[in-house]
Amino acid sequence: MNNLETILKNMAESRPVFHNEQDFQFEYAWRIRTEFPEWKIRFERPFEYSKTERRRIDLWLEGDGVTYAIELKYKHRDLICTINNEYFYLKDDGAADIGRYDFVSDIARMEEVKKKSSDVRTFAIIITNMSGFWNPPKKIPGVASDFAVYDGNIFGNQICEWRSQNDPKPSIPIQGKYELHWEKYSTLNTNEDLRASGIPMTGGDFRYLFIEIS
Repeated sequence: MNNLETILKNMAESRPVFHNEQDFQFEYAWRIRTEFPEWKIRFERPFEYSKTERRRIDLWLEGDGVTYAIELKYKHRDLICTINNEYFYLKDDGAADIGRYDFVSDIARMEEVKKKSSDVRTFAIIITNMSGFWNPPKKIPGVASDFAVYDGNIFGNQICEWRSQNDPKPSIPIQGKYELHWEKYSTLNTNEDLRASGIPMTGGDFRYLFIEIS
């Protein structure tokens, strides 16, 4: 486990849940700055390798002679809870298959950065409480069957096709091959950590996937 993953994993003790993706990104960057105060940190750095698209890198780090480019995702289902006297109300982000498409897009983007600048260490990271990400599919292949990022899968070396005529999306080529291992991020215990109200507490298991692009 490298330093950046250790920092991510250790966040769970005081920040087991986030309000939104921006909250997650800021907290992670803050922890990195605390651990490495001399590093340069940039949010939303322009993706300078493409002049035709206005794309940006979520987190750009420079320190100890190494440059890091990181894409961060936070996908969640409905959840209402109070943690350390702080109220959290998470609205459903939508279907997990769309979330998987978005995350695979991050992997492809990081592969492009790596291809253009091989000395940059590139990562795609996601935290979610949507079990549809890490559980193997139980039904026949659907529109997002190419975007299978479940635990234990060996993913990549393919062109991922979104198989829907009613909701077309661009195909995404993935050149590398990645053995996917989801790790526990946090578990919100309804008896100790949580005072639930309104929506029943069913999304308290958060896991993360941390991929370094090869």
